[in-house]
Amino acid sequence: MKSTRDMVKSGILESKEVAMVKSDVLVDGRSYRSFVLEHYGKSRLTQKLVDRFIEDVKNGKVTL
Repeated sequence: MKSTRDMVKSGILESKEVAMVKSDVLVDGRSYRSFVLEHYGKSRLTQKLVDRFIEDVKNGKVTL
């Protein structure tokens, strides 16, 4: 599985700019940390959870 950085560089996420900065998920400069944690029922934000979120956005399971 590609990392978040690789997916953004390769254009997989099309025009969305996604980044994990310390303990936050930014999509086009907007924080989705709380949304991701609540959506997946987790209390800690991990790279694996961010990757799952990106895959779900890419596959249309989650819309922003």
